[in-house]
Amino acid sequence: MLLAKKAPKHDGLIIKINSRELKANDNLIYADAGVSMAQVVNFSTKYSLGGFEWAIGIPGTVGGSV
Repeated sequence: MLLAKKAPKHDGLIIKINSRELKANDNLIYADAGVSMAQVVNFSTKYSLGGFEWAIGIPGTVGGSV
């Protein structure tokens, strides 16, 4: 879900992505744009899916990182 609203005290628009589904299928991770990078790293570690450890220090969401 994408929320957009007029920004108070600013000339512009605020857009917030609220989709936060995170799941795994076999050895693939599916993460919506609103999921934080830290959540994806923790999820991959929990399910023994290696290779994403490098992203632990990246702030923000998957959508912002792409």
